[in-house]
Amino acid sequence: MRTTFFAVLTAAAAGTAVAAAPAQAATTTWTVTNPNADGAFTSPGGPLTVKNAAGEVLVTCAGLNASGHATRRTNTTGALGTLETSEGTTCAGPGGVKWSVRIDSSHWNAPLTGTAYDAAQGRTSITAGWVQYVLGSLDGKCAFVTQNTKLSYVNGTGTLKATTAQAQLGTLPDGTTSCAGSLTAGETIGFDASFKLTPAIKISATTS
Repeated sequence: MRTTFFAVLTAAAAGTAVAAAPAQAATTTWTVTNPNADGAFTSPGGPLTVKNAAGEVLVTCAGLNASGHATRRTNTTGALGTLETSEGTTCAGPGGVKWSVRIDSSHWNAPLTGTAYDAAQGRTSITAGWVQYVLGSLDGKCAFVTQNTKLSYVNGTGTLKATTAQAQLGTLPDGTTSCAGSLTAGETIGFDASFKLTPAIKISATTS
């Protein structure tokens, strides 16, 4: 199932007074290295569990593969790469209802942006922007997309782990909002999945 969803400071001096220069904001420089010259990575992925804010399981998948690009780069924007394709295998919700879970690069991909870096642990906090996963029950009762997915990446293990996301709900053919009783628009959901990247990339950041 595919559902398309298409989110000066002025200083003045009086008389002969001299205005103090504003403090310069710190700049974080991000560096990504990837053994693949084209920046590609893949992952067979582990299981996926999606829960609503109440902790109720909405869908589980036995596996969740992924692929994307994280090319060698240095920048101050935090742009790390993109998660471009991903698809769940053997996905089902309560009562055994089958689900489709996927990212389809023909419609969009998920830009990955670094938000914080822990040098001691080699751990990067990441937010995936735009629209990420499209999830839909094959009985047609629930469809939503994830946005603002929170992830982390650890250099030492080469593991990209997703933890939470926001759910944006679809509309059913009768005009009502889908997932009634299970989700509300913009709800923060648990999105628990881990991806062991091949090849492992390295992310670092310095602040000056």
